[in-house]
Amino acid sequence: MWIRGTLGILGKLLDSWGLQINDWCIVSEYAWRYNGYRYPVRLRHIDIFVKKNKLPWKVLPEAESTVPPSATSYFKGYISFMRRTRADMHLIPLPAGPTPVSCIIDGSSVTPISHDQKVRVIRLDADIQHRVAIVRNCALSSNWGPQKILRWKKDFANLQAIARKRNDTAVVRACNEGLRYLRIFSQSNTKTPYAIFNIPSDTLKGYSVGIKHQEIIRGRVHVVRNAKDLRRGLSEAILVASKTTPMFTEYIQKTRAVITDEGGILSHAATIARELGVPCIIGTQKATKIFKTGDRVEIDSIHGIVKKLK
Repeated sequence: MWIRGTLGILGKLLDSWGLQINDWCIVSEYAWRYNGYRYPVRLRHIDIFVKKNKLPWKVLPEAESTVPPSATSYFKGYISFMRRTRADMHLIPLPAGPTPVSCIIDGSSVTPISHDQKVRVIRLDADIQHRVAIVRNCALSSNWGPQKILRWKKDFANLQAIARKRNDTAVVRACNEGLRYLRIFSQSNTKTPYAIFNIPSDTLKGYSVGIKHQEIIRGRVHVVRNAKDLRRGLSEAILVASKTTPMFTEYIQKTRAVITDEGGILSHAATIARELGVPCIIGTQKATKIFKTGDRVEIDSIHGIVKKLK
């Protein structure tokens, strides 16, 4: 099974970083599959809880995710893993918000995947309860967009349906609570983050992160909609995407700037931009709809404004 092979390679990489089996744990879709729920894995996206103080590099206090610093052996191993497995690695440093370090061990178990390799995997009901805690504490309100809410609603509903067939009452109860809090959250947070009105149709407003001493940046857009777009034409271009994932990391270094539709100040794009020193405008909502590859744009990195040039 390809999941088992991918996790085996992941375990060896984390071992090489000096992490012990109790320092990290697999969560989300990969964990659900390991718990016997045949749930589709989203673009081979691996979410990993990891103890912040055990990572061999410094992590920003408010960071929702982290990547190894560029030009280090850790970063080379990180990129090598993604190339070898074609999987995205999302490291979530704990503690973060309502999620304590104890989540790594509480509600999880160690699973052997080969004669010499083990991984720690969270239980499904514990993983859902972790998500419920995030919503209940309003940790979604400023950092994650409505896309995350919609995806979590779908996840909870689908997992609940599977759990009922399996007569898994713990997961059914956790999903019920999750759906209830998501409804409450959706009703109380109707405003779209970073929205701006009365601006031209070819101008967008988002939130600026990364380097800001370059006030005005001009260049040609390269819109990334799939992996093939990502591998060509990015050098010195301005990357435009719906959002970024760890698969984008090595390519972002080559760009002049990054613009995304989705995301907040703790999103993957924002985290990578700060780490690599690349100007980035996040949360524009519709950059991939307004701009096409080859368009010339002007970015005001101080105010987070992107304007299409004639």
